[in-house]
Amino acid sequence: MKTVLLRSAAAFVAALALLLTGSAGSLAASAAPAAPSAPADTVYGCPASGVRYLPYPDDAHKVVYCEAGYAYVTTCPADLIWNIRYEACDIPSDAHKYATSLATGTAHLVLAPLQVKGLNARLTWRDGRPLGGATLTFSTTTGTALCTARTDRNGWTSCDSAPGLNVPVDTLRAGYQVTYKGIVTLGASQARGAVSTTS
Repeated sequence: MKTVLLRSAAAFVAALALLLTGSAGSLAASAAPAAPSAPADTVYGCPASGVRYLPYPDDAHKVVYCEAGYAYVTTCPADLIWNIRYEACDIPSDAHKYATSLATGTAHLVLAPLQVKGLNARLTWRDGRPLGGATLTFSTTTGTALCTARTDRNGWTSCDSAPGLNVPVDTLRAGYQVTYKGIVTLGASQARGAVSTTS
């Protein structure tokens, strides 16, 4: 049986104690949170009230602890990862992996200087919930990197490539792909989007 023991100060979490109890014994460790984000969390999707744990999508060793709209990123000790299913630090082999999904829209090709604007995607997981704070990589369909961006609390993100691309126009017109590399507890995903020509 796995449990989580939590200690929090009034408006700021001083420490997060994570307790893992298993057949081989028990392991207790604490992790100090980073500085809080704005009360109206725009990155991870913390609710305005109450307490919730959200996955940190780019590092399985971390977890987002939400309290009253504030987001605190904490880290599991040693080689443990945050087990989303049990809401506890755990050994990687016990982790359940949740699938993720990407959806894309249409970006726009600018010919002079050559650039792709408005590359966009939305990342979701577990019953279609948005996955905020994830790094997405946008590239051509042949694998040339265009830009990277982090998703917001609704799972959306967008970015523009640098102007003056040294890529064949036909390659850019063929569309783009977006990739979320995933972690131990969140599966990788990839999708393709269209590119239209801007006059």
